[in-house]
Amino acid sequence: MGAKKSVRREDIVAAAEKILTERGEGAVCARSIAREIGCSTQPIYDAFSGMEEVRRELIARAADTYSRVTAEIAAEGKYPAYKCMGMAYVRFGRLYPNMFRMLFMDNAETVGGTVGENMVEEAAKRISASTGMSYEQARKFHYTMWISIHGMGVFAATGYLKLTEDEVSDILTEIYRGLLHVNGIDA
Repeated sequence: MGAKKSVRREDIVAAAEKILTERGEGAVCARSIAREIGCSTQPIYDAFSGMEEVRRELIARAADTYSRVTAEIAAEGKYPAYKCMGMAYVRFGRLYPNMFRMLFMDNAETVGGTVGENMVEEAAKRISASTGMSYEQARKFHYTMWISIHGMGVFAATGYLKLTEDEVSDILTEIYRGLLHVNGIDA
């Protein structure tokens, strides 16, 4: 009988992340992870209560990657804070399409939830403070912007439309200015 291979939780999550990145969320299962690591499926079930726990770890990893992309865009100093959010979303879709799909397309209801609502509230407060709009106007403004941003993120993640970062920036500026105008604010 051969020696039992020791597999760490970190190894399992790293393998699952590699599979997610290369082949998508649907390819992540105990067998594919075991194949990637070179073990049986038993160590996965020894380390985790089930695949749902592995999935939660993947969602956390994808969210961390998204946060890193957002921080990188902010550190570049090219865009105002509100625009950084949109630019990061689209860049994340382009660079990490399978993570984008997992977070913002396929599981949006379960992943978004309170986090999404908190983001909307924070964005509405910032827009209201910087433009003088009421909170409700700013909230509607943000939703309208976010519909456009999400569309560009989906285009980036699916490869449907390949916009350059400059094109994304120009489009976001035009939408932003147009929405300011609609709300009676000079851009």
